[in-house]
Amino acid sequence: MFPEGDSQQSEGQRSAAFSSTNGEPGATLDEDERTDLYSEFTNLDIDCWKHGHKLGHAEPCICMKASAEGIQPLLDATDLLKDNSELDKLKLTLRKFNRGSSITSLTVRQTPACDELLEMCLSLQGTNAEFEFTPEGMGLFREALKNWRQGVSDFCCNPNIDRAKKHRKKTRIAPRDLESGEVWFWSPFMDP
Repeated sequence: MFPEGDSQQSEGQRSAAFSSTNGEPGATLDEDERTDLYSEFTNLDIDCWKHGHKLGHAEPCICMKASAEGIQPLLDATDLLKDNSELDKLKLTLRKFNRGSSITSLTVRQTPACDELLEMCLSLQGTNAEFEFTPEGMGLFREALKNWRQGVSDFCCNPNIDRAKKHRKKTRIAPRDLESGEVWFWSPFMDP
């Protein structure tokens, strides 16, 4: 592990921690150790909650509200996942806001496309939102985050079934995409 208080590890040092801990090759870190290792992804200033009813086409409806500064660490986490083949997921913790259905953590995962998942599956497990993306879905999510950071709000990101039909020779839709909820993005000055 790294010396206590050293949160400025290089990407190479972070990657090495996933292949070796305590000098043991092949040992892996559990989720809490991963969160500690990536301290910039803890206590993010993002208000996240489950909306009480459907806003768009799918449920659960996960809402996120943040400033441009609050959005950047989430975009950085997707960069890290996209660029690091040894890292399959990150768990981010969110600051708790005063909402009855607050979401306090977010697990972001990138997996290869398969028969079960073509773009993304957005779900909830208690107070943890789980966002699983294929590379195509991660690209769509990253584009949404960039737009949100630039001030666009009152829009959502979800697996687009019509887009899937249009861009694929087969019209089969992956089951996990169909099970997905959606995430809505709000500016600090809006509330649904």
